[in-house]
Amino acid sequence: MMCGDRVQDVVTEFNYLENIYDYALEFCTKRDVMEDITARYNIVTGSGRAVDFWGESAGTYYQVDLYGNIFFNNQNGMRFSSSVNGKRIDLKVYNNIFYNNGGSAEIYMDYDPDFGYFELKNNIFYSSHPAYSDNSGSNEITAHSNNLYYRTSGTLVTTGGSSYSSSNINAWESTAFAANPNFKNPNNPPIEIIGKYGIDLRPNSDAFSIESGDAIDNGADLGSPYGNSINSVARSGIAWDIGAYEYSGSAPSSYCGDGTCNGYETCSSCEQDCGVCHISAFSPDQIIEAEYGRLSGPMQNISDASSSNGLSVYTDTWYEGSVSYTFDIPQTGRYSMDAKIRTATSEYNSFWVGLDNDPAKDDDAYSFDTIESSAYVWDSVSLRGPNGNFTYSEFDPIVWDLSAGLHTFTFYGREPNTFLDQIILRKAGCSSADIDSEGEVGMDELIEFIERWKQNEVSIDELLDAISFWKAGC
Repeated sequence: MMCGDRVQDVVTEFNYLENIYDYALEFCTKRDVMEDITARYNIVTGSGRAVDFWGESAGTYYQVDLYGNIFFNNQNGMRFSSSVNGKRIDLKVYNNIFYNNGGSAEIYMDYDPDFGYFELKNNIFYSSHPAYSDNSGSNEITAHSNNLYYRTSGTLVTTGGSSYSSSNINAWESTAFAANPNFKNPNNPPIEIIGKYGIDLRPNSDAFSIESGDAIDNGADLGSPYGNSINSVARSGIAWDIGAYEYSGSAPSSYCGDGTCNGYETCSSCEQDCGVCHISAFSPDQIIEAEYGRLSGPMQNISDASSSNGLSVYTDTWYEGSVSYTFDIPQTGRYSMDAKIRTATSEYNSFWVGLDNDPAKDDDAYSFDTIESSAYVWDSVSLRGPNGNFTYSEFDPIVWDLSAGLHTFTFYGREPNTFLDQIILRKAGCSSADIDSEGEVGMDELIEFIERWKQNEVSIDELLDAISFWKAGC
């Protein structure tokens, strides 16, 4: 709500408003002026009215901008209360999505404000009733263009005593489209705004995004300050799309937050896709935050309050994406890895794990079937191997023979919603007598192991192995 005796220079943006009993975005003045008011990139759902204008006495509304918002499944879309009858309103409605809101029309005008201007451009209206209905007896809209209207049948627009359907909408608006906007998946609507302010804020679901059809590249270029979008893709210098999203073409363009570290992105400019900036190579015996790895979409970082550093790595897609970690191995030897893991169910508890050029992706011999746990736990990285299955890993844990120098370990997305928090690479002990896991059995370790044998804590076979490793090395 934006309401008061005098309200100026207010921007309301990137809010998720749900189940507001009465009016979600309410523009109201009691006695004075609203001026330079912007509501942009908001999502409003389940509310009484998504947008409402209301006033008392001599209130006026100068330069109100409403753009880049998504209004869906509200009892009403936009209404003008009787109290604004005869009131001055300057209003621009650009690049919004109105989807299946109730009421007589998505935008319903049953009173007669005194519009300085009322511009309707680049919006998508998807509804079982008209997009715009003006029952005030006059044509209140001063400018309109490049809107997309979809209704299976019936009137799309009523204004100035005339009605327009898909067959004659271009007689009223020559640049209009009467077509299905081809929303990606409106049955899975967004429930929050995610990302970082100024970088990649966006709805958590791309249900109302559009990847093909008349909405792509057919919007009017409205210039500054309207050239951003609800998915944080700038429209400047490209053909504008109709609606709240921008994709710059028949397929989605690259942007920070699309799950892929694209050529123009770096860990500095887009941590979400490229990971946190990190050193070129890690060292053994160092706990590594999973988000420090090199990401390939749709493997991605996600905010995770239960993780060690507030972020974890996962993929939301089957069999896609990866995250890699390069280690500088100081000494040739045998190494194993532990990973801190959280899983959803037995259907979501695995990665493929490969070393250097291992053909691990899509090969279940390289499947790391993790512990199933709703909380983060440490798990030794294991591999099924050629003789294993999802209940038995042939190499548990897997031990790698590494030469000194650089080696890269890659976790490939196998099942969605397996969350990786941290990893650590350690020198693997070649014997249970190798207490410090340095890859050799020293004299002090052998003496201690003999004492354990005397106390019947280890077997004679384990002792003979320890003596062998002490003599010959691991």
